[in-house]
Amino acid sequence: IVRLQEDTTDILNLPQKYPGRKDTLLSLVKLTREKLAIAEYVMALMKGNRADSALQLVRNGKGKEVMDTIRMLVMGLETTDRKVLNRSNANREIAATTTARLFVLLSVVFIIVAALLFYFVRRDLRRKGIYESRLAYLADLTEKSSDGIISISQDLLVVSWNKGAENI
Repeated sequence: IVRLQEDTTDILNLPQKYPGRKDTLLSLVKLTREKLAIAEYVMALMKGNRADSALQLVRNGKGKEVMDTIRMLVMGLETTDRKVLNRSNANREIAATTTARLFVLLSVVFIIVAALLFYFVRRDLRRKGIYESRLAYLADLTEKSSDGIISISQDLLVVSWNKGAENI
């Protein structure tokens, strides 16, 4: 009975948190108080050695009626909560699926960008190698030529010459 009184007090505080359920919660408090009064009456009957009357009241009478109504109200609240929870779970599932798809998409984009970057760097390094080998070939050709070859800058200054130019 003490626990029932504490639960009643807790229920009285709930309409502040859930204003949409105020009427249902107040009905539940009223029924809980009624059940408390019936429980106290049943205890008085038990003390007076009238167990049969107490049992009849709890099983078939007003006690059963009150408990059935309380169960119905609680079941209604639970059903509403279950629906809200299911909607919330569905929304979270959609968000999780969207996040997973976005992650996969970004991963694919990252892999493509990395592959393109690798391709361009490798192409540039290959071109650089080809150009360096051409330059080495031309430098070797210039050095081995018996003709005199002189390199001049844009300012008309001699920059380099080969052995053929040294012999002239």
